[in-house]
Amino acid sequence: MEARPAVFLLLLVTVLQAVAASSKWKCYHYTVANKLVMIIFGEKAICEKHGRKFTKGINNNYPGCGTCWCCQKPKESGYIGCYQDDSTRILHKQVLKDKGMTVEKCKQFCGIKGFKFAGVEYGYECFCGNVLRKCRKRKESDCKMPCSGNRRQTCGGPWRISIYTGTPSDCKGNVTYMVHAKEEDVDVKEDTQEMASTFVPKAVHVQRVAIHITELSTDNRCRFHVQVKNENRGNTQVSFTRSVHVVVRQTKIDLLKNNVVKVDGIKIYLPYKTRYFSIIYSGRYVRLKTTCKVLITWDGNSAVTISVPSQFSRNLIGLCGNCNGIKDDFRTKDGLDVRTKPDKFTLIGESYLIREGTSKKCGVTTPPDPCTSALRNKANGNSACGQLNPANPSSSFKDCSQVDTALVQDIYNTCVYDYCAYSDHPDILNTIVCEAAEGLEERCENMGVSISWRTKQFCPFICEGNMEYSSAVSGCPATCVDIHAPNTCKLPRSEGCQCKKGFVLSDIECIPIAQCGCKLSSGEYFPIDTETTSRDCGTVSRCVATKSGDANMQVIRRQKCNRNAQCKILNGVYDCVCEEGFKGDGIKQCKASDSTKYTVGLENPRILDTPYDAFAEFVLDKDIEISIDEMKLALGFGKTGDENLDGFESSPSLKQRQER
Repeated sequence: MEARPAVFLLLLVTVLQAVAASSKWKCYHYTVANKLVMIIFGEKAICEKHGRKFTKGINNNYPGCGTCWCCQKPKESGYIGCYQDDSTRILHKQVLKDKGMTVEKCKQFCGIKGFKFAGVEYGYECFCGNVLRKCRKRKESDCKMPCSGNRRQTCGGPWRISIYTGTPSDCKGNVTYMVHAKEEDVDVKEDTQEMASTFVPKAVHVQRVAIHITELSTDNRCRFHVQVKNENRGNTQVSFTRSVHVVVRQTKIDLLKNNVVKVDGIKIYLPYKTRYFSIIYSGRYVRLKTTCKVLITWDGNSAVTISVPSQFSRNLIGLCGNCNGIKDDFRTKDGLDVRTKPDKFTLIGESYLIREGTSKKCGVTTPPDPCTSALRNKANGNSACGQLNPANPSSSFKDCSQVDTALVQDIYNTCVYDYCAYSDHPDILNTIVCEAAEGLEERCENMGVSISWRTKQFCPFICEGNMEYSSAVSGCPATCVDIHAPNTCKLPRSEGCQCKKGFVLSDIECIPIAQCGCKLSSGEYFPIDTETTSRDCGTVSRCVATKSGDANMQVIRRQKCNRNAQCKILNGVYDCVCEEGFKGDGIKQCKASDSTKYTVGLENPRILDTPYDAFAEFVLDKDIEISIDEMKLALGFGKTGDENLDGFESSPSLKQRQER
């Protein structure tokens, strides 16, 4: 009996040695002292006690063990377990099928995409997601199918998925910048909770100005630049995104209202593809994707989201800050730390404004809270922002609140602010609420939480002819250019309108396949009966349907600009425009004109607050000088009024000067 404590002591030593060795060694090596324990308890018992395989005599079944009789395969880092899968998929956000599949390849694929979990199944399939849905764990022996790329690894089985945590990084997943609803409160979010504290916070108040949102500062191959332009819509306290402007490889892309898209000033039809980027219409979004996997989505009205691969996170600059893991983004464009300043958000926003014209002062202010107690209570009703309130137990977004309460609270607060600010504009209150809900729904989808929130009474979604609503529209819908696009799509699904069966997208409309337009080798697409003018304005071509059922571009006229005209981009097309001091059609005539001065008095200056058409482009037939109080606006004859309204700079034809 006296020997019993020694035996227990030896057992303790054995256990400690086993734990220390397990993370480094495949084979367990026993010391001379351990042999006494093996004699007492047996080789098999002591080996299996430590979770190892007793492989004596059957080593061939365990590659890598060699002649070792007690062997353990190193555990894959981040392994969660074996689960039962079904057609709805536990991990449903992204999928990769690869004949060379390995655990590492799947984890890396999902990690780069920004997902929290990676799962391998059926030997060659990889699935990604942020939430484990319908988790039903199964025994490990159900997940023993060898990986197609490394047969020493196991990759799930038939309807069995081996799930791991994604490969970690400094900035986990894609960096997502989201600008929505109240655009003076630029809402910038990284697509992970872990990095949520590194973004530039909200409440940067900007009105009717261009804002430098984000830019990749290095890597010329993948470099991009994004600006947004804002406008007031009847309330000077709140401004909305009017348009988005992107530069990719020296090509300028303008994403405008009503999903109008221009490339280098020319209106294009979707889908559109070049060597460096592609643009498609899906659900309710225009999506611009670069070959470096930068994804920009625009809803054609007020919301833009920018998603950037995490490997670029350290090199991002702009109002949205970066994702380098250092909580130092309370800085102005010049790098000044303003975290202790009471007006820090205003200072940050001011530093990133794009000054236009000769105006010395841009509109960056911190307006007072527009909410009274009565208005706040009204905004919190279930037919208004209350549906977004994380404290509301009947909210349609309660599942999303459980994943990221802070996110839901932020969007709810923004909704309430806007609701109060527009309380005297009841005609757009419903739009305010629905846009906030749409922005929240998109973020919930990105986190893997599916939300069904629309009803006939609350933000019903109306689709145009030949379309129908779906909460999961393919990120790559069938188009006239590629009717099989959904089969190979890797972009996430979103809610919106999709074409009914038998119809495909032509630009942003659904038409029968037989009515598809012209596909050019340059990547351009033109619907039937649309026209295009050559860069020298010499020829005008039209997409024409032929009797055979095909469509092709046909030259419908040849022309030459008047000697007093130049070929310029006007209204999104090349056109002959008379030079300054001349008027006419630019082709047949450009006549010299006189100059006229107009003086207009305004009894009610508030008329200037009226929203304007962001696409109003026009040519003046006279020189016009307008006096408003002490300000003079001079519009030159024969030039385009606000010809670069949605560009990066003010039009040179609009001259603004202060009387002295």
